[in-house]
Amino acid sequence: MARQVMISKAGGPDVLVDRERVPEPVGATDVRIEVAAAGVNFADVAGRIGTYQDAPPIPYCPGYEVAGTIVEIGREVTGFKVGDRVCALTRFGGYSEEVVTPIDVVWPVPDGVDLVAAAGVPVTYLTAHTCLFDAGALVRGRSVLILGGAGGVGSAALQLLRGTGITVLATAGSASKCSWMKTQGADHAINYNEGDVATVVKRVTGGRGVDAVLDPIGGRGIATSIAMCAPLGRVVLFGASSTNPGKTRSLVAIAREAVPMRFFNLLPLFGANVGIHAINMLALAEADPALMRRKMTEILARVAAGELAPVIAERYPLDGKGAAMAHHYLQDRKNIGKVVLVRSK
Repeated sequence: MARQVMISKAGGPDVLVDRERVPEPVGATDVRIEVAAAGVNFADVAGRIGTYQDAPPIPYCPGYEVAGTIVEIGREVTGFKVGDRVCALTRFGGYSEEVVTPIDVVWPVPDGVDLVAAAGVPVTYLTAHTCLFDAGALVRGRSVLILGGAGGVGSAALQLLRGTGITVLATAGSASKCSWMKTQGADHAINYNEGDVATVVKRVTGGRGVDAVLDPIGGRGIATSIAMCAPLGRVVLFGASSTNPGKTRSLVAIAREAVPMRFFNLLPLFGANVGIHAINMLALAEADPALMRRKMTEILARVAAGELAPVIAERYPLDGKGAAMAHHYLQDRKNIGKVVLVRSK
């Protein structure tokens, strides 16, 4: 039997509980990983609340990314062996002592890279890299606004943007987070609790706007993101946190924020000459594993070289109580960087 954390019912963080389960069989192209650490993402929160459309029926085990050691390989797996240190994406199930996942979304962790740090790499860095350089099409001389620049994806994006010649604007909700973003390379740090972000963006850019907005908020705020774009700019949407303002499901928030996205009016985009690009990292990894492998090979090499360093905001035990504390911490917007669950030795 293996222990995992389950969402027992839709609700607040305390619905995360420990359960024992029969180990899942390993398929021909799968590996079984003994989990050392698992990343915590806002999609896990949405799944717990009951608003994440891709989630399986509750009860289920959340978790999109892990790092650990391979303990079993499928008969068709090549290039990996039992004992290899790896990080991986998972289609849920990451909050567990062990997880089975396809080899296409498993990558070797270089020597010298801590497994806890590695657990904070797959979702955040792949999302940031894809949003910036694929969906955002950013190159030297362009500009980007990162909404939530002190979060997991935001902190990864700030590191990936160093030395690129791209002007970086980033938002956060406190002076301390804004100061931290400046130390990480943000050219302009904007406290959204101290003024109108769109006004600051227009002032900083001389009225032009930015070439890309990285937006994990969605909802009615998409209209503001569009308004902050320069002509031919892009809003890169990689989340919808506005639909979950509290720790339990709010029908008012769903009606106010999710419904406008479902019935989004495209016509204003023509006048603004702005595009919207939506990213679902797990779906993209499954659709184009070769692209993800190229990206992760580059990212992990840069982590090993010290050019990139996952920012770990807080570590909690990999159990129901620890997962509940992690979700509280994340939803209270206390984190600078990534939150991870660490298995006790």
